[in-house]
Amino acid sequence: YFTTWNNLWAGGFPVIASPGSDKYYPLSAPFFLIFQDLFIVNFVILLHILIAYCAFFKLGSLVTRNHNALMIFSLLFAFSGIIFGRFETGHHLLLYGIAWIPLLYYFFLKIAVFNGTTILNGVLLSIVSVLMYFTGNIYHFIFAWLIILIFCLYYIVTKQLKGKILYYLL
Repeated sequence: YFTTWNNLWAGGFPVIASPGSDKYYPLSAPFFLIFQDLFIVNFVILLHILIAYCAFFKLGSLVTRNHNALMIFSLLFAFSGIIFGRFETGHHLLLYGIAWIPLLYYFFLKIAVFNGTTILNGVLLSIVSVLMYFTGNIYHFIFAWLIILIFCLYYIVTKQLKGKILYYLL
């Protein structure tokens, strides 16, 4: 499990060192080590669909208090093409990272827009960011943070972002 070598990139490196590997991700790697069965992937995928639903429900709660609308739009996200389009091609690692994106944006918006500048929100933003990085989905991690950077620059230019909030985001 830990000693595989990828000799196809840059002369070779261990797969454990690859940023496109989920070897350090706590919601998949332990299951693979404990059960050592390919069918556990189905459980991990279902777990991440549930995470995607709950994360989008939480993000939507910043916009509306209508639980029926939150449930409908969260289901639409959890069963959308961006998530289910990854299964046919075998890119389940992309699903792992995509499931965390709404929660990343939730904590960013909570800090930047809704004045929730608490240590807890900063720590949770960091934890979600680290989990997203450890999924091996480096592309969506970088793009999500680029979008957050663009929003930060916009809020700085329009003077809607205060120095105290920048302290928590950096």
